[in-house]
Amino acid sequence: MVFSNNLLLGAVSAAAGDYLIEQSLLFNDDDSAYLNRTPSTAGNRKTWTFSAWFKPTFSGATAQIFMAGADTSNNTRIQYQSTGTIQYVHADGGSVTDQLQTSAVLRDPSAWYHLVVSVDTTQSTDTNRVKIYINGTEQSFQTTNYPTQNFDTDVNSTSVHNIGRITGGSNYFDGLMALPILVDGSALAPTAFGETDDDGFWNPIEFIPDTVGSNLTANYVTSVSNNGGGGFATSPVTFSSVDIGTASATRKVIVGVGIDGYQGNEAYTSLTIGGVAANLIQEQNAASGGRPVALFELDVSSGTSADIVVTFTGTQTKCYSMGIGVWTIEGGTLFSTVGSTANPGAGNISVSSGGTVIAIMTEGSASATYTWANLTENFDNQVRSGRHAFSGASKNLSSATTQAISATSSGGSQFAMLAASFAPAGGYGTNGFQLDYADTGYFGKDVATAHTAIGATYRATAVSTANASSYTFSSQAIGTADANRYVIVAVHLHRSNTSEIVNSLSVGGVSATLISSGTSNTANRSLVDFWKAAVPTGTTADVVVTLSGTADRCAISVWSCIGNVQKLQSVIAAPSDASTNALLTTTQVPDNGFALSGVAWQSSSGGTDNQATFANTTERVDATFGEVDASYAAASADFTSASVLGISCTSQLSGGSVYYAVMNTTSFVPAGMNSYIANNFTTTDQLEDTPTDSVDDGIGNFATLNPNDNGGGVLSQGNRYFTTASDKSIRATISGTEKYQIECFGINEMMFGLANAACPLTGGNHYNNANSFMYYGYNGSKINTSFSSYGSASTTDSTYVGMTYDPSNGDLRFYLNGTDQGTAFTMDTSVEWYPYIFGGSAAQYLLMNFGQTAFEHPISGFTPLATQNLTAPTIADGSQYFNTVLYTGNGTAIGSGGNAITGVGFQPDFVWIKGRDTTFSHQLYDVIRGPEKPLNSNNTGAEGSNTEVLTAFTSDGFTVGSNSGVNQNTKTYVGWCWKAGGSASSNSDGSITTSVSANTTSGFSIISYTGTGASYPTPTIGHGLGSAPKFYIIKNRDQTDGWAAFHDNMLGALNPWNDNHLRLDTNAAVSGALHVSGAAPTSSIIYLDRDHIVNASSEDYICYAWAEVEGFSKFGSYTGNANVDGPFIYLGFRPAFILEKRTDSAGAWYITDMTRDTYNPVNKYLMPDASNAEASGSTSSGVYLDALSNGYKIRGTGAGQEYNRSGGTYIYAAFAEHPFQGADGVTQARAR
Repeated sequence: MVFSNNLLLGAVSAAAGDYLIEQSLLFNDDDSAYLNRTPSTAGNRKTWTFSAWFKPTFSGATAQIFMAGADTSNNTRIQYQSTGTIQYVHADGGSVTDQLQTSAVLRDPSAWYHLVVSVDTTQSTDTNRVKIYINGTEQSFQTTNYPTQNFDTDVNSTSVHNIGRITGGSNYFDGLMALPILVDGSALAPTAFGETDDDGFWNPIEFIPDTVGSNLTANYVTSVSNNGGGGFATSPVTFSSVDIGTASATRKVIVGVGIDGYQGNEAYTSLTIGGVAANLIQEQNAASGGRPVALFELDVSSGTSADIVVTFTGTQTKCYSMGIGVWTIEGGTLFSTVGSTANPGAGNISVSSGGTVIAIMTEGSASATYTWANLTENFDNQVRSGRHAFSGASKNLSSATTQAISATSSGGSQFAMLAASFAPAGGYGTNGFQLDYADTGYFGKDVATAHTAIGATYRATAVSTANASSYTFSSQAIGTADANRYVIVAVHLHRSNTSEIVNSLSVGGVSATLISSGTSNTANRSLVDFWKAAVPTGTTADVVVTLSGTADRCAISVWSCIGNVQKLQSVIAAPSDASTNALLTTTQVPDNGFALSGVAWQSSSGGTDNQATFANTTERVDATFGEVDASYAAASADFTSASVLGISCTSQLSGGSVYYAVMNTTSFVPAGMNSYIANNFTTTDQLEDTPTDSVDDGIGNFATLNPNDNGGGVLSQGNRYFTTASDKSIRATISGTEKYQIECFGINEMMFGLANAACPLTGGNHYNNANSFMYYGYNGSKINTSFSSYGSASTTDSTYVGMTYDPSNGDLRFYLNGTDQGTAFTMDTSVEWYPYIFGGSAAQYLLMNFGQTAFEHPISGFTPLATQNLTAPTIADGSQYFNTVLYTGNGTAIGSGGNAITGVGFQPDFVWIKGRDTTFSHQLYDVIRGPEKPLNSNNTGAEGSNTEVLTAFTSDGFTVGSNSGVNQNTKTYVGWCWKAGGSASSNSDGSITTSVSANTTSGFSIISYTGTGASYPTPTIGHGLGSAPKFYIIKNRDQTDGWAAFHDNMLGALNPWNDNHLRLDTNAAVSGALHVSGAAPTSSIIYLDRDHIVNASSEDYICYAWAEVEGFSKFGSYTGNANVDGPFIYLGFRPAFILEKRTDSAGAWYITDMTRDTYNPVNKYLMPDASNAEASGSTSSGVYLDALSNGYKIRGTGAGQEYNRSGGTYIYAAFAEHPFQGADGVTQARAR
C-alpha cells in the first residue's frame, strides 16, 4: 500500500450536505466523562484510521480525544493540546518515542472541526506512516518524530481504549464530539468520511467501508534461484520475467528474499517489481550476519510477469547466491511479523480473522532441507549446492489467533527465519466502531454494522463439595445443538486461600475462553468467572474446571445462546464491609443482548437462610455450596432496550454477617459489535449541536459562549457553563438575525441579556452603559445606563430565566420559569447584538442553553440560537467574487508569452499585486483604466504606462510581463482579485458623470471620473451599488498626489463624513485638514469636495468603493488592548482577506490573507503604504491573529508597531472565504 498516493477510500453513498449527524455528546471534564472499551482480541496495530467531529471548549488544558494503552506512561494517543494543536503521541515506559504536532492551532469554538488520523507504519517512507487531516486538509507538523517502520501502536491492542481521557490519568476532553469512527486495518483518506460541496464547505458523508470479501488467501506463485554461476552475484541482482500471478485491481505481490552473503555484512537496499519500488516489510539477519532474509510487498494491478531486481549493500556488494519466493494476496494489510536466528526458526505470530501467514527461512554452509510446523511448505530450494538452502511456507486462517510456527533445517549454520501475517482489507476490522450517540441509554453503542439480537437461555447448575484442583460436572444440559451455539459457564468458587484461579475450562472437550473474573474484597475467598465456548453438537456435555490449586468447593451455572457474543461490560461488586448484605452492579445493558450475574458469598457462624434476591434481572439459581454458611446464585436477563441499569443481589441472611461476597455482572452483545462503556454522562449530555442540521428542526450548529470574547471567566461544558468573579463578562458566538430564544440556569446574582461589540468585558462600567441591556435576577430590575424596575425577581438559583429577541422589531424580553415579564427594551435593530453575561464580584456561575438541549420552557414563535438564525447569505462561496492567488515569477517577457496567472476562478476586474520576498511597490490595476497602467498604493505617483506589467485580464486570472514588480524570475508574488461588473457603463446619479463597473451582489464598484474643482453645489459621483459604501479609496491618475481613503468607522463611533479621511499611501492618523468630503455616501452617490486629492479640475480619478454585504464583506472598528488575548472581531464569516489601520494615531496599514497563511495563527503581513517585503508577526510584534469561522481573534500585543495598542482605535475591511451559514440554511462554515 502506498500511503501517500493510494489511500484506501471508503465508498460514498450520500452527497455532501445530504448526510445528517443527528446528535453529539458533551464531554464535561468537571464530571470526568469518558467512554472506554477493552478489546478481547488484538486487531491491526500497524494500520488504522480514526475519524471524529469535535467542537472544543479550548480550556487551555491538554485533553485526550482518543487513546489506547495501559496507563499514562504506555499508550498511543490523539490529543488536543493546551496550545490548540492536535498531537499524535506514542509513549513507552514514560518516554515519548513518537510525536507529531500540527503546525496549525485549532482555537475556533464557534463551529465544528473534522479530524482524521490515518496510520500505516508498514510504509517505508516515514512521512507516510502518520497523517493528520483537519476538514479534509492534510496538516503540516511543527514536531516530527515518526514511528519506526512496522511499529505496533497500542491502538487495536488488548489494552483499554478511551474516548475522552487517558488511562490512569485525567486530561479529560471538554467539549462536543460527534460520530467517532475507528477503522481497524485500513489507512483511509478523509474523503472516506467527508467531501467538499460546490460552495467549498467540508461536509460529512456516510462512511461505507470497502466490503470484506472471503478470507484472505496467500497464493504461492513461484520461487527462483541465482547461484552466482559458480562465482558471485553482484548487486543489483535481476530475476527476469518472474511469474507474479493473475492480474487484478487488488493484487498485492509479496516477495521473500534469501541471500548467501560474501562478507557477512550484506543488507537489502531495495527491491523493484517491474521497475516500481516495493515496500520493505522487515529484514532479519542471521546471528553472525551474512544470511539476511527479507519480505517486500507491492500493489501490482497489471501484468502476469515482471523483472524483480534486488539491490543490496556490503563491503563488495556481491554474494554467493540469492533466492526469491513469490506469493500474491488480494488486498490485505500487514498485520504482524516475527523473526528468529535459531534452528528451529520458531516464533508466535498474531493472525487476524481471515488472515494469512507467509514465512521464509535461509541457512548457509550446508545442503539442507526444511521441515515446517503449522505452515504449509511452498518451496524448499538448494540455491547453491553445499552452502545455501532457502525455503518458504504459508497458511490461511479463518479465526483470529496467535499461531506458533517453526522451520527446522536438517543442517547448516547462520539461520534466519522471518514470517509476516496479513489481514483482510476493508470493513471496520476487528476492533473498528462507529458511535452515533443516538441512544440515550447506550451512548457507546457501536452502530458500524447491524446485528441480530441474541438472548441467553439458562440451562443447568451443579455443585461439588470436594476439596479439589479439578472438577468435572458430567452431562450438563447445554440446549439444542446448533452450528452457531455458544455455551457460557459461570464458575462460582469457594477458595481455600487467596491464590486459586481457574486455569482452564472445557465444555464437551472444547476449550473455553475466559470472559471476565471477579474476586471478593475481603480475603479474596470467593471468585466468580464467566467462560465461553463454541459447542455446535450434543445436548449435554461434561464441564471440566481446572484450577491453579486446591479449592474448598466449586459450582457452575450454564447458559447457551445461538450466535457468537462478546463482552460489553463486566462490573464487579466486592464490598469490604462484612456487614454489607447488598451487592450492586451498575451495568451498561444493550438493546440486543443480555446480562449474566453470578454471586458467591459466605456467612458468619450462626447465619442461616443466606438466600439471594435479585433486582432488575431474573434469578436462575440460588443454592448453597453444600453448607448453610456458603452460597452461590446466578441470574440473567435479555434486553430489547438499552440503559445503564442497577442490577443488584441482596442476601436474606437471618443472623450473622455476610463475608467474602462477590458479584460479577457481565453484559454481552453480538460478536463484532465493539461498543464502548459510557462513564459519568447524563441524558442531558446528548445534544443536537452537530456539524449538520437535524431531521427534527433543521438546526445544527448552535451558539455557545465565546472563549475568544471573554473578559476572564472560566468556561466548561462545551462553552455553555460560565464561572466568574471580579466583574468578568462574556459574549456569545452568534448574533442572530431571526427571532430566537435562549435560557439560563444558575446563581441569581448573574446578569444576562444583550450587548454589542463595543461593550467592554472587564471593568466597572461594562454592565451599566449604553452598550448592554440586561436583566438582573436578584431584584428583577433591568439594566442599561442605570437600574430600573422591570419584573419579578429570580429568588432562587433554581429558576430558569429565559430571553427572547426579535431582530425585526427590536423587542427584548425576559421570562421566569416560562412567565413573560414583558418587553424590557426595544433595541436598535441596525446594531448587532450578542447574548451577554455579566458576573458580579462574588464567585458565580451560569449555565446557558441556546437550544442544544430541550428548553425547560419553550416560547412559541421563537427558535434556538444557531447558525440557521443568521440570514442566508447571497454569496455562499466568497471565492466567486474575491480570491487570492500566489505565484512565482519567471521573468518571461510578453513577447515570449509572459506569465499567465490562473486559479482566480473568475475574470477579475481589479487586481492588486505585491512582491512578497523583496522590496517591490504595490501595483493596482482595474478594468476601467485597463491593463498596462499601474498605480502604486505605497506612493503618490501618477498612473504609469508599461507594456511588461499586467497586460491582460483573463477568464481565470491575468497575464504579466517581465517587470520585476510583477514577474521577476524566482520571486514570489501575491495577487488580490475582486470581481466588479466587467465593462464600464455611464452613470449620471451624481453631479459628475462617471464610468462605473459595479457588482451589486458583491458590493464592489470601480468608478472613473474627471474632477471639476468645484465645491458648490457639492460635487457627487454615482457608484451604482444600490447601497451606501462603507469603505472607498480615491486616487488622482494624472498627477503626483496621495490616496484618499474613507471608512465608515474612521473615528470610531463618531461621524467621520466631514472632510475626515485617511491616506492609503502613508501611516498618518485620520485628518480633517482637507476639503475632501461633505457628507456620508448614500445608496447612489459619494460626496466629494474641492480638494485636489479627490476633485481637481480636469484631472482624472479612479475610485474603488465597497458596500457591506452580509456574509461576504464587513467594515468596522475595534479598540486595541495590547494583550495576547486581544479583541475578537465578529464578521459573520470566515475571512479570506483583512485590511487594518489605526486611525486615532499614526500606524501602518496591514494586509493579511488566508492564502499566504493557510492555517492559524495568521501572521504574514504586507503594508499597502510601504514597499517592504512580507514580514511575519509574533505574539509580541507585528500582526498575529486567528482567522475563525465567524470572525477573527487578535493574539498579538503589537509591541513595536501600532497594532493592537491599548486604547487605540482600529478600522478593518474584511472579505469572506465562507459565510458562517451556508446559502441553503443548512451548510455551516467549518472551524478554522
